[in-house]
Parts: sequence; structure tokens; C-alpha cells
Amino acid sequence: MQRLKKVVFILFLSYIIYCLFFGIFIFRIHEPLADKSEFKYITNTLGRKDTEDNWQDSVVLLEDGPQSGVARIDMIEQAENTIDVAYYTLHKGAVTNTFLGLLLDAADQGVQVRILLDGIFHNLRGNLKDAVYSFADHPNVELKYYEPLHLLKPWTWNNRLHDKLIVVDEKFAIIGGRNIGDKYFVKAEQEPFVEDRDVLIINQQLSNQSVIHDMKRYFQELWNHDYSEPPIKKVSNGQQKKGQKKSKELLQELNHAKLKQPNLFNRSIDWNDLSIGTEKITFIHNPIQRLNKEPWVWLEINHLMESAKKSIVIESPYVIPTNKMMKYSDQISIPQENITIITNSLTSTPNPLAFSGYLRHVDNIVEKGLNLLEYIGPNSIHGKTYIIDHDKSVIGSFNLDSRSTFLSTESMVIIESTEFADHLYNNMENRVFQNQTAIHTNVEDDNRYASFIKNIFLRALSIVTAFYHHML
Repeated sequence: MQRLKKVVFILFLSYIIYCLFFGIFIFRIHEPLADKSEFKYITNTLGRKDTEDNWQDSVVLLEDGPQSGVARIDMIEQAENTIDVAYYTLHKGAVTNTFLGLLLDAADQGVQVRILLDGIFHNLRGNLKDAVYSFADHPNVELKYYEPLHLLKPWTWNNRLHDKLIVVDEKFAIIGGRNIGDKYFVKAEQEPFVEDRDVLIINQQLSNQSVIHDMKRYFQELWNHDYSEPPIKKVSNGQQKKGQKKSKELLQELNHAKLKQPNLFNRSIDWNDLSIGTEKITFIHNPIQRLNKEPWVWLEINHLMESAKKSIVIESPYVIPTNKMMKYSDQISIPQENITIITNSLTSTPNPLAFSGYLRHVDNIVEKGLNLLEYIGPNSIHGKTYIIDHDKSVIGSFNLDSRSTFLSTESMVIIESTEFADHLYNNMENRVFQNQTAIHTNVEDDNRYASFIKNIFLRALSIVTAFYHHML
């Protein structure tokens, strides 16, 4: 028995060392292939329209959570042929149940629905587990997980799907920072709420030049990749019964929601009337690679920032500009004081690990003279946005950190429209002033609103996370 225990201990210890090396340390030594000098920038085409059809895409800023939820409802209810969905996670709650019910209802009407979720953080577990069987049993629904958990392949654990996309009939698309869950769409007392941002894109004339076609092609690439797998290949009789029961429950909840809040489902909003015309919309994304990816999105964003003549405004929930990231960013010519960064404060952050990484950079950011604004609540911010010279806006899933740069799938749209950029900036500015966002003016500035214990804990945590800073 003692010998057996010893063998088990050695095997366990060997596995831990194996995971530490191939799950963490290998990312320190593996270098992405991208050479900045040879990178072919998509953003070189900004300012040029290939055809007049590029004028046909219009956009609606979805700053308000409830409005963003209604936009998703309207899109799904108007679907005629296809719905493609790619999300990092689904949080348990009424919003997710309604969302899944809407997808099943659309599938019952003959719409082909494809759902792609991250293979680890999808959250189709517990009460939502049977939804997997519902989708597998439905002839018009397909479900896949991107990079499911493989215990013997720790190098795959950080290859996460972080996109947030919905494409309907190549006519509508939503892209932004919101996952699916109550805290992104519904403000409730005593419950955390996440201030986030999406954009609804409308292909006004069903043009083949619409950016929505590029988004659709990217989804297709993710969907067909070897990393994407169905969670279940054949449904047993027992699973089929569970799936049918869950489908019935979700559709009943959907009908209950329609009776309780009919205003959400009556298609009373004219999205075309709310939309803003654009000169051009460009879609950018990271490559589908394991280990450290070539930093396509970060290179494109830096290329945009290097072209800035007047100002740069950045909003990101996490700001962790590692040395490896910053070697791609060295030619920004505008004065540092014309660059504004908005991020979470020690009070509002929902992610202690990420904030501990930010703490190691905050002094350097302030010393360089950038305008650093920290959101102090009452909620947290989760939007990922760049505004360049008040005429180009970048919105999507990309956080200003090493994880989004090198590890995760990410996607953004670049919207060329002065009217939209002004509208976006005004919304961001209103949020800043309404919540008395703290302004860092010197490196000694502390957060008056954070608890002493939380402050000490996160600063101590920053010492620990320094060892895997490249993965935050």
C-alpha cells in the first residue's frame, strides 16, 4: 500500500510539473511568428471604398443593456434562413433561458441555427446541461465547442474562444463585449451589473460587399476548424427525452416572458431609423492558432493608433500592457496627454487577477503622461473600444492585455464614421461624468473608494501574478 501511495504521488507530481511547463511556462518561451515589418495590414485600406456598396452598412450603438437585449430578440425573430452564434460564455439566468428559447423557436420555424461556444467556459452545465441534448436532438440546430478541455494537452487550455458574435441571414450582425447573462442586460437591485457595449450592423441593401459577409466567413472558419467539436455525436434515448423536456421548458419560459414583457417582443423599434450611415466598416480578428498567436488584432489597432493625428480614446476593463505587447507599439506620434484610457478601478473591478496585473503598470502609465481614468462604479465596465481622431471607432471583444493579444480568438470592427464616433464618445463621456470617474494625476494617487482589505489583497496578489504576467 505504501508503495502504491508513493507511485500515485510521483505520478501526480509529474502531472503537475507537466501541466506547469506545457500550460504556463511554454508560453514564456514560444514566440509568435508575426514580423511587424512584413505584416500586411487590413487597415491600409481604410479611407477607401472598393465600391459604392460599402455605403450600405449602417450601425446602431448598443450602449444600453436592455436595448442590446431587444436588438438580439428582434434579430432572432426576424431570421428567415440562418443564425450563427459565437460566444465565450452563457451565464445561468432568465436572459440565457430566453436567448436559448428564441434560438429553439427559430429552429422550429425552419431557420438553421449554429451555436459555437468556448469549450471550457461555455457553462452548459447543471440546469443547462440538458440544453446540449435539446440542440443535438433538433434537426435545425448544431452545437460545437471550441477547444474542449483535454487533460493531457495543457497547451490547449489557454486557446480560448473569446468572440461575441451573432450573424443573422447576412443582413444583421451584433459584435461587442457582452456575453449572454442577466448582468449584461438587466439592472436589478443588489445584483452586479456590467456596463458594456455592442454595435448592431445592418446590411441595408443586402450587398455582397457588406462587412457582415467577412464576419460570416470568419465564423465559418471557426466552425469548420479541427479545434471545434460537437459535445455529443449521437443522442441516446435517455438523452433525447431529457433534451425534449428541456426544449419544452425553454419554450415555455420564452412564452411566459412574452406574456410578462410583451414590449420586448413586439418589434416596435425601427433599427434603420436609429442607425448611422458609415463610410466603411472593416472586420479584423486573431488567427486560429495554439500557443502564442500572431497578434493580428493588436497589430491592426497599433497601426490605427500610429496614424492618429489628434487623439486616441481607449476603454478596456483590463489594461495590462506587457513588454511583449509594447514592442509592437513604438511609433505613436501624438502627445501622450492626447491619449485617454478608461478602465476599472480597484473598487469596480470584477477580476482580481487581471487587476493585480494592471497594478504593476499603473505608475508607468501615469508617469508617461497619459490620461488615465478609473471607473468607480457603482457597477463595472466591460466594453472594449478605441476611438481614433473622432472619425474611426473600434468595437469588439479585444481587451488591452496579453491574453487578448496572444492567447484568445478575438474580433473587432473598425467603423469609419465621424457621426458615429462623436455619438460613441458622448456616450462614453456621459458614463465617466455620471459616475465621477477618478482621474489619476500622480503615481501616489490612491483609490479612496476601495476597501483597505481589498487594496492590500490585490497588491499582494500582484506579486504572485508577476510570474505569469504574460497570461493575464
